[in-house]
Amino acid sequence: MIRALGLAVVILTSFSSSAADPCAMQRQNASALPYSAGEELSYRMEVRGVSAGRAHFQLGGLERTPYGIGYPIRADIETNAYAAFVGDMAGQLVSILDPRSQQSRYYRFRLQRQKSVISDRAVRNKDTIRFTHAKGSRKKEGALRGSLIDPVQLLYGLRDLRLQKGQQVCLRMYAYSRLNRLRGRVIGKETIDTAAGPVDAWRVELFLKRGAKSYPLHLWVGPEASRPLWRAELHHPKGVLSVHLDRHILGGKSIFRL
Repeated sequence: MIRALGLAVVILTSFSSSAADPCAMQRQNASALPYSAGEELSYRMEVRGVSAGRAHFQLGGLERTPYGIGYPIRADIETNAYAAFVGDMAGQLVSILDPRSQQSRYYRFRLQRQKSVISDRAVRNKDTIRFTHAKGSRKKEGALRGSLIDPVQLLYGLRDLRLQKGQQVCLRMYAYSRLNRLRGRVIGKETIDTAAGPVDAWRVELFLKRGAKSYPLHLWVGPEASRPLWRAELHHPKGVLSVHLDRHILGGKSIFRL
């Protein structure tokens, strides 16, 4: 079962641990966030070099929503049957980014997988997360204590971290009625080939757990001001799912820290 971290937001929501221990990372000092309203990110997914699907993210302008003022982030993800351990699926995600805390005010995910539908919804109320999770006719509701960082927001929040070689990484994320924790470290800078040519990027290695099993996730994050996530690789016994940025439209309006 797969969802993703941001690039394959599909990926992170299913291959993560259920630990709720607090962990946090230091953010950058710049007055503006490393992404702007109007930004678009498009990724291609591959397994063994063959196309396995696409993911597209778009960050909207500041809006007044029923959950408070924030920036909506919308994502669409679609895979094909070539990614055998993913299967055919199509998902839509919405996250409302709070410009003050860089947390999510509201999160919604709907995944169509063959004949089944999976949905996840979470709303932040101060330090409480109220969620509704459904798979087919089965439904679960409840509340959790903690910050609302969802898989979409985590993709953007990762770009705002202070990264340095050897640094330990601990990231928390809400998904599927749980608070999950992702751990790893920054390996260092590498030059990688991309659709824009060779670029320098921070290599971050994380581990996602599902029961007793552990799945390595490698990320390459740009060091420049816009700091996109250039590439990700999920290592699975049935194959490596890689995600590559092949289209990046910069936003037109800066989002300043409040």
